[in-house]
Amino acid sequence: MEKIDLQDILQILIGSLAGAFGFAFTEELHLISENISWSKLALFFIMTLLFVGLLAYGIGIRKVSRHNIRTLAFIPTRILLIYGASIVSCIIALWLYDLISLQTPIVLIVRKIVVLALPATAGGTLVDLIGTKNR
Repeated sequence: MEKIDLQDILQILIGSLAGAFGFAFTEELHLISENISWSKLALFFIMTLLFVGLLAYGIGIRKVSRHNIRTLAFIPTRILLIYGASIVSCIIALWLYDLISLQTPIVLIVRKIVVLALPATAGGTLVDLIGTKNR
């Protein structure tokens, strides 16, 4: 939990891809992303980061971090890694399903990525925690 290696990154990326691929093609994603206000989109972004942090803490990091301050200090880095991998996974999933292209307005791409990031981060977090437990 105190360091990040290639195995961590690949596990998180695979989990994020699983979460993103499961929801990228749904009609709801596109309806929400086209109609959501910027304030709700910002709230969605914050909610996703809080979700990752709470899930990571509640499931696994809490057990490791009780006696180790260094692990507690590393939690934000882990959260940003998971969110970053989720963004990459969202872009890949949306592009492979041909739901975004170079002609798609950047505003719509950002909206779709922020909305799709919630299930992607859930997948990335769960796989990361399972992988961390098994080491």
